[in-house]
Amino acid sequence: MSLSANNLLSPFCIVLTHIPDTQPIPDIFAHLNEMRPQLCEVLSQFAQVPKTAWFREVLLCLLTPQSSPYHAEAAMVKLQEMGFFCGRLSESEVAQVLRTPAQYVRFHRVKAARLMRALDQRDEIEQLLSAGLSANEERDRLRGLVSGLGMKESSHALRNIGRCGLSILDRHILRALCDCGMLAEMPSSISDRRYREIESLFLSLADKLNESPDVLDLYLWARATGSVFK
Repeated sequence: MSLSANNLLSPFCIVLTHIPDTQPIPDIFAHLNEMRPQLCEVLSQFAQVPKTAWFREVLLCLLTPQSSPYHAEAAMVKLQEMGFFCGRLSESEVAQVLRTPAQYVRFHRVKAARLMRALDQRDEIEQLLSAGLSANEERDRLRGLVSGLGMKESSHALRNIGRCGLSILDRHILRALCDCGMLAEMPSSISDRRYREIESLFLSLADKLNESPDVLDLYLWARATGSVFK
């Protein structure tokens, strides 16, 4: 596993690490102990992301909704190479990068507009991230500031820069909560209030397992996808 994030133009990428074949799994947590050291190492690398790369991670999480995280990362790398962070690209040029098949991101026009808007807010966003707020307050203020960041995306962005104790309620967590009988069914949509309720359930599950919610989140992602990625 490697980390490259010395500055904004040197993107942070975690090399994919495939977990052992775990199918069929009689117990969804059967490999948690086995995977813990590796997952803790990934979280340690998140905590080492320098402040110069924090803004980039926020923008990355504007691209991930309903899109491949690998495509989102590839698109962000391409935008960096083309000078996006230096203001060298127009909104239409950003949209063209996002629609390219090699790094295709859904809703490329909407997301290009959001990237441009966030770029204009860069100083304000970086000030917020450097204010020393609690993770929960930081999340609430970040999603209120950046158009396109909801509870999940804000949690994701903050996790990627080392914040702890927030839940990224993606399908892998929701499905695990259903498997454990803590949710009756997969929700079709999640309001902010419902997000906090489900997050509380997930934190309760982590507590019952005597596990960090951050480790548990990564574990469930690895179990669902076969790999560890930011």
